[in-house]
Amino acid sequence: ASVEKGCFGFYEVKSCMADFTSGNGLTFYGDRNYLVCTKELCDEIVWQKMVPPRVNAILTPDSTGSKLILGHVQSNHDLSYRRRPASEILWAMVKANGKRTN
Repeated sequence: ASVEKGCFGFYEVKSCMADFTSGNGLTFYGDRNYLVCTKELCDEIVWQKMVPPRVNAILTPDSTGSKLILGHVQSNHDLSYRRRPASEILWAMVKANGKRTN
């Protein structure tokens, strides 16, 4: 039961608009879900109102590229979108064993 007290963060990295709209990825099943991209792509996604509904925030690199900063925070940023028990998520990670699952 204690495993259920954990918090799962899902991060999806997108390099450009074509990557973002490709249909690959964008699987946000965690308690906290983050889209990671360039500042320019973040601005375009926000401007076009294309932020996926289950994303808590968009993270972008700082000016030095050494850390991620908040590029955009959703109004519902404090919601958890996890619908699976922690044990199921952990088991999926073990089964994947480094393989892509989507």
